[in-house]
Amino acid sequence: MIARFTFTAAALVVTWNVTFIPESTSGREPGFSLSDSAIAELEAGRFWHAARILRSEEAQKGTSTEVLLLARAEAGWENWQAVIELLNEADWLGTEDGGAGLYLLGRALEHEEQWAEAARLYGLFATLAEGRSLQRTSALARRVQTLWLAGDSTEVLRALGALNGSSVMRSWAAVELALVSSEAGEVAWVQLLLPQITDRLAADVVWRAEADAYLNTADSAAAAIEFRSLLGSSDGARRGSVAVELGLLSLSAGDTASAISLLDRGFEESNSFARSRAAAALLDLGDTDL
Repeated sequence: MIARFTFTAAALVVTWNVTFIPESTSGREPGFSLSDSAIAELEAGRFWHAARILRSEEAQKGTSTEVLLLARAEAGWENWQAVIELLNEADWLGTEDGGAGLYLLGRALEHEEQWAEAARLYGLFATLAEGRSLQRTSALARRVQTLWLAGDSTEVLRALGALNGSSVMRSWAAVELALVSSEAGEVAWVQLLLPQITDRLAADVVWRAEADAYLNTADSAAAAIEFRSLLGSSDGARRGSVAVELGLLSLSAGDTASAISLLDRGFEESNSFARSRAAAALLDLGDTDL
């Protein structure tokens, strides 16, 4: 059921700025011994340099605040192994700075493909974050991703449900999973995920995902039924691409007359790739009137 994939939708995860410097750090808590230059470098986004300064000042041996600050710097330039080394054995992750260390360690373990543990940490962080904050939403979205990659099908839909406070984020998270499921021919999963996609722009991305899922399972009859439904509900280039798919399915079924009619229609109405497919099929059939 679970396919491996890379999350590419920019809207899928709003990346919380994990290098944010809390006021408590800038205000110097008791026992805080790190230099102003280290803080300035971190605040300026020069994470590698900040990490070098912090390590020279032995932040890794300091208080939980100092260790977390170094972990933020290392995360800033994606030195995830260092983040793991700094935080993996820490017993204060849930209490320091609103549990930010849980999120940081989750990011690091996600990079190391330790999906289940990353999902657990994102869930813990989400319970500590404010109800509809960007931090909580980001953690919940990443939890959906990592649960999917961990193969935990039982929790994936529940995790999507936890994103009800952000329909856009939930929709884009479901889009990515639906596209992967469609490519893998997992029709049942596509059907479960589509109702989660309520954002209009996100829904436009998966308008033919169910039909494509049937194609990818080689269920031509079911694919044809789905594409016929889409033919009646779509227009423009989208309708043209559907006509091309139906034409090719008709051709595979031996119905040459229907195939030519649909391919001609698709050639006239579609664009780019679908138009090229229609042209190639029509030329193979001896139709040179293009």
